[in-house]
Parts: sequence; structure tokens; C-alpha cells
Amino acid sequence: MGLDMWLYKKDDTQPNGISEEPVMYWRKANQIRYWIVTHCPNVSEDENITLELTQEQLRQLQSDIEVVMANFEKAPEILPTQAGFFFGTTEYDETYFLDLINTYKALHDILQSLKPNENVMYHEWW
Repeated sequence: MGLDMWLYKKDDTQPNGISEEPVMYWRKANQIRYWIVTHCPNVSEDENITLELTQEQLRQLQSDIEVVMANFEKAPEILPTQAGFFFGTTEYDETYFLDLINTYKALHDILQSLKPNENVMYHEWW
């Protein structure tokens, strides 16, 4: 068991227009989860989350990753880790930064491919 997280494309013009295939997957990237918990309204950090993320929110996450990658010392301030029984390590180590690099690249591709009527759904399970 552990924190598993996915992003799916959502087409607002289609009934239940959520893609079958995820466009991003993380395993125990608790710093990404904590960013979502703290940047999205009405989200509880104690429950599994499923919510829609706007393109603006995805761009903000990408921007925050850029800041941390330019200055690693800002990681605890801008993208802090989150402790949890199934959430993995809270260290600012190689895995932490690899998750940020992979997220940044995936967000770039996702944002480039989104159509005006599309947003992204975030889903997690532990």
C-alpha cells in the first residue's frame, strides 16, 4: 500500500468526459499532494482526493517547481513534504527532486496538449 496519484484529462463538452488513460502517475510524491491540498479550496488532507485542476493551477504548480529547482533551499517553503502512514519519505533527497523533474516535464506536455474545453482531474488512493 502507498500513496498513488494520477492525472486524467477531462473534456467538459462530453458527458463523463474523463479519459481512460492517465496522463501522469506518481507513487508517494507527497510534496505534490501537499501542494494540491494547500492550493485547492475545500480539500481535506486527511481524505482521499478526487478533484478538477484548472490549467491555471497546473501552471502555478509548474512555476513553483521551477523556483525550487533553481534554489533547492526553497523546497521546504514552497513544496514541503507531507508525512502520512502511506505517503513515503519526507526527506529532500534524490527521489524528491526526481519527482519534481518528472512532474515539471509531464505538466509541460499536458498543458501543451490540452484543448480549450479540457481540464485535468486529479485522483489519489492509499
